[in-house]
Amino acid sequence: MSESTVLKTIGIRLNLSKVQKTQELEPLFESFRIGINWSLREIETRYQKFIAEYLPLPENEKADGMCAECNKEKPLRFTRNGNKYCLSCAARMYSEYTVRKEIYGARERTVDKDLKNIVEIPNKTHYDSLFSQAYAMWKSYNAWRNKRLFQKEYLEDELNEYEDKLLLDTAYDIRRKEADLKRGNPEMNWKEIKRVTQTKVFKDFTDDEKKEIRRLYEQIQDLNRLRRPIHFPDLQECRTVKMNAGFVTWEDKKLHLTLWSRKPQQIDYFGGEYLNQFIPKMEADNQVYCNLSKKDGKYYLMYPLEIKVKQPPDIKDCETFVAMFSPGKAGLIGYDRDGCMDSVTWFPTGDLLFAKRHFKEKRAEIASRKSLEEKMRRIRKRKKKIRRQGGIESRHVSTFNHHLTHDMIECLIELSDKP
Repeated sequence: MSESTVLKTIGIRLNLSKVQKTQELEPLFESFRIGINWSLREIETRYQKFIAEYLPLPENEKADGMCAECNKEKPLRFTRNGNKYCLSCAARMYSEYTVRKEIYGARERTVDKDLKNIVEIPNKTHYDSLFSQAYAMWKSYNAWRNKRLFQKEYLEDELNEYEDKLLLDTAYDIRRKEADLKRGNPEMNWKEIKRVTQTKVFKDFTDDEKKEIRRLYEQIQDLNRLRRPIHFPDLQECRTVKMNAGFVTWEDKKLHLTLWSRKPQQIDYFGGEYLNQFIPKMEADNQVYCNLSKKDGKYYLMYPLEIKVKQPPDIKDCETFVAMFSPGKAGLIGYDRDGCMDSVTWFPTGDLLFAKRHFKEKRAEIASRKSLEEKMRRIRKRKKKIRRQGGIESRHVSTFNHHLTHDMIECLIELSDKP
């Protein structure tokens, strides 16, 4: 088998002294929290300014041309004050380099109030990590926000263009009546309100119409959810700190970190026997980016490490097998070099069907109620039993699937050297 290199992250739990924890890591994590929150707001301010000034061109006007900013022949995507711009020039207003220069500065401060005025870190290199981490978080948030806006516009167009206005109005009417019923009966839960309302409205509709109204109703619910205002996240606690390359070094099986102070210091760690197999590789590749992570008051160094793993042979050199599954059995079908089926092996899977039926009956038995008083008196106990049954079923199915795949792999190894 051939070998390939993969990236594996090793979590190393740090064994910190009281001084290292209170004077090094805690101030660093708190400074990152303050700095990231401020950087996020500044990046968002520039992005909002961008979407207010630059308007996307309609699809029929998008074409290659001379950009008004860089004066180069590029695909034009935005317009501002009658001029057309390429994507690079327009997005430069909120790009990482531009915002970094404005709120952090390259070699010297460029504005009166920048990131260094907001939070003071003795080791200035940490500002690079702080801002990069904030910008990555903003990009993730902005992608989620754009996805929500796209979904909202899509649902609005679909509902506005829906042809059967009777069914659409009925779906809106159900939602209004549910709100009215809830205001008049605040003690009722929403599940009961939905059942009562739909029972009254659905009397004059066929089953197919009821199904379509329910679909429209769910779309209206999704649209109202997507129309809710989006609040930008504000970190109450920073749980991850990005460490620059060179700030984490290994020497003679000793770990050194550059944290709040400017000089690297030795940090003890747990799991030395486990890490001994990786330390020679870590000492050889000291220049890597790492993350410091905090969980339940404990600190971990998330160290990325390239390791070699064996890869299976090329698919062209392997014999072909197809696994097929049905509710009662699974089959392993082998083919020769000419593509003709030459072997079939079956594995029974009926036990999964029996388990599903068995646990379903158990849950129904637990959930059965004789009276309203019994329901209210023992509902918490029933829920606990049902959750326990679900855990037993999950473990049973997982164990069965583990044995099934093990038997199928053993069969493949017997049938072929290179399946």
